[in-house]
Amino acid sequence: MGIWWQVIYQYHILLGPTAPTSQILLDAFLDYISTQERGLIEEAMSFGTTGKFSDCMQQKILNVLSRFGCRQVPRPGNLMSCIEDIAKYEFVTNPAAAIIAVHSGIPRAHQ
Repeated sequence: MGIWWQVIYQYHILLGPTAPTSQILLDAFLDYISTQERGLIEEAMSFGTTGKFSDCMQQKILNVLSRFGCRQVPRPGNLMSCIEDIAKYEFVTNPAAAIIAVHSGIPRAHQ
């Protein structure tokens, strides 16, 4: 079985047959970051999907998101998508890889 099938299988085992909603991912991400970062992200999300961030705010948001490997320039229109991608990686893909590694070390007789 290929590694991606294992990831999908572990994802299904961990989360059940339904994928986490955008709101669940957002809430998990906001709980994961510091209080100051949360305030900044919530303020940025209050812009909706239109408008433009000030240069200072955009730089602050980029500093927060770049800690998680985000390479997109955050804008009001793509901020939620960036956060969803980060949350999926941090809370689904990354743990699934660790579970696969642990599972592969368990002898077949004990599985």
